[in-house]
Amino acid sequence: MKQPAECRHLRGCATGEAKITKGDNFPMERVCKIAIAEVKKFFQQTSSLEQVIFVCFGQTAFDLYTKTMQEFAET
Repeated sequence: MKQPAECRHLRGCATGEAKITKGDNFPMERVCKIAIAEVKKFFQQTSSLEQVIFVCFGQTAFDLYTKTMQEFAET
């Protein structure tokens, strides 16, 4: 998938920061898997966090994150 021009200008962000783009029709299922995998990887490296909050804009996103987290918990 080609990186949108909008993202090329962001130059990444530091741990604990976030930047928002319009998404350009990036599949929500893939977003969930990437986000949860990155959080899981981070927790494997450190135990400094007590809680992670995923902000879901709508029931569909919430349901998808819940389903994806259950799948990750089973692996």
